[in-house]
Amino acid sequence: TLSSSILNSFSSDWEGVIYSELVQNFGQPPDQDGNCQIEIIIYAIDGPSNTGGYFAPSMSSQKEAIFVDIDDTGGSFGKVILAHEFQHLLHNSRDPYEYIWIDEGMADMAAFLSFGMDSTLIGHTNAWTSNPGVSVRWWAQKEDTSDYGGAFLFMLYLHDQFGGDAAVQQLVADQRTGYLGIENLAQNAPNGQSNIGTTMSEIFANFAIAASLDSDQDPHGIESLDMVASCGSITAACVIQPVDTHNTWSSTWQSTGHSQEGWGVTVFNLEADSNIGKLNLRLTAGQAEFNGKIVAKDSSSGTWTTYDLNYNSNGVATGLISGFGNTTDEVYVVTWYESAPADCDYETCFGELSPEFSSYPTATIGIEANVLTGPPTLSPAPIYNLTDQDNDGTIDTIQLDTFVKSDAYAENLDVVVEVYDGQNSMIDSLESRIIAGGGSGSETTHRVWFTAPEADSYSFVMRLKDLAGRIVDTVVSSNHQLENMAPVAFGNVSTYDAETYSEIDFYGNGEDWWGITDVEGVLPHLNSPASYEWDFVSEGESFSVWTTTPGWGTSSLKNPSIFYPETGVFTITLNVVDQGGTPSEELNWTVNITDESAPIPEIRLNNQVISNEIIILTNQMIQFSAHGTTDNVPLDNLYFQWNWG
Repeated sequence: TLSSSILNSFSSDWEGVIYSELVQNFGQPPDQDGNCQIEIIIYAIDGPSNTGGYFAPSMSSQKEAIFVDIDDTGGSFGKVILAHEFQHLLHNSRDPYEYIWIDEGMADMAAFLSFGMDSTLIGHTNAWTSNPGVSVRWWAQKEDTSDYGGAFLFMLYLHDQFGGDAAVQQLVADQRTGYLGIENLAQNAPNGQSNIGTTMSEIFANFAIAASLDSDQDPHGIESLDMVASCGSITAACVIQPVDTHNTWSSTWQSTGHSQEGWGVTVFNLEADSNIGKLNLRLTAGQAEFNGKIVAKDSSSGTWTTYDLNYNSNGVATGLISGFGNTTDEVYVVTWYESAPADCDYETCFGELSPEFSSYPTATIGIEANVLTGPPTLSPAPIYNLTDQDNDGTIDTIQLDTFVKSDAYAENLDVVVEVYDGQNSMIDSLESRIIAGGGSGSETTHRVWFTAPEADSYSFVMRLKDLAGRIVDTVVSSNHQLENMAPVAFGNVSTYDAETYSEIDFYGNGEDWWGITDVEGVLPHLNSPASYEWDFVSEGESFSVWTTTPGWGTSSLKNPSIFYPETGVFTITLNVVDQGGTPSEELNWTVNITDESAPIPEIRLNNQVISNEIIILTNQMIQFSAHGTTDNVPLDNLYFQWNWG
């Protein structure tokens, strides 16, 4: 029997709070039966503290009804059930195919918007934050209600970040299901902005950090809640509980074998002690699809800085936090498994599982960590390999291998190599980013090549820099004699067949590459040739004009033009010379010079062109001229024979 006091309380909560609050946030209810009423059916379902209540979508086409267990109507649980089930009714009318985890998260949101953080919602939240390896996106109706808590906390974070009540209403009304509706909300947030990204991976990363820290530093907190550190209280929601915490760094520490479902969260909390150095981290996951963040707290300001954890194809990620025990006193490592499938109701997605899974994806994660107190170093004895790139029998290039030693699992460093000539002037330098480390005493090889611009003695200075730009080690090499690598000539000819005295254009060019590089064969500096050496006749090819006219037959121009006064086949050669005085290999072309065009005579009589015939008088003085005659050969070189009949 339902007492009148409980019934009156139900009526008051429904009419005074639940109906108006949920209609404002989730929209107007449907009215399939036309009576403008929501039917609340209270009856014995399964005893106290079990099902509590339900909404039956199968009845939604006939009437609007929600069901409440009579044994759960007392206390705050009863009004939570009312709000929870009414949200299901409203959500079903707008987006009936939504994934359960979003619908259930919104149902707890309905209770929160109506009554705040009551004991039921605290219980749901703490069930998940004390066991955060439970998936947020797989609904399996777990007995400990942890999937309620994860879904609710995620929806509350979206509410706080994307515009409050308007964000809730927009997501509920969106026909896109699962992560697609969430990404659409992020891309079209009612508050006009997204500080937490626009992809599910970005949003989930910020949510996991916020649920771990609940910081006042946006977006690293749940704005609507004041979460406590420990889950032992039943009066407040707690942050995600780390699976392990460590605070003594005299030796390497590890914590392994932690299992989590896809889109659950694993957190490690690392606190500094008196050992000051770099916090060296390596995480090893059972699957490659893990993602994560390192969140470091500034010991002076208390602000948090995030760093990416990027897992490789073997499921390994590394991190390095400088100033641990000095500028940084606390670090959270937050990681999660971005499984596919992701959104899932009970077993509906199991047909999408890859062969290694028989149920929703689960994987393990472990961590190794230590504090490095010394800097990385360069090997004092680099290895040199001298080579002859142009195959002329002299050494023009040096391969320089520098060894970087780092105790880090992985460490980003910059290696600077400076090149000095025989006058001790720096003529080139190269700075390269490398990833060094791999464990205690590991060496990473950094290889560069240097090709000399001219023959000289060269030395090298190697400097190792951390990401702050500080030089942490320097090594100076011995001197090495290098010769000049020959340049390369290029050229072209305007024609390979011409007549005598027809002008031919020649086009010369060349490349003189040199410098230091970390990509073999790709040199950074290109000089133009210092000079050009054209020869328009080869040995054994000669004629009178070549030997009697100074300057004929050769040129030092880049693009000369010449003509050949006699017929024949002639070989043209080109060499370019670089700034070090070294010539290139010879280029050559062959041109064929002919004289097949007949002259076209023009006869003038007293300066009048005769095209056919002309009448003249006897004893008339006449001047004949053929100066208008045209030919490829100059007129001065033509022979004229006149015949007057």
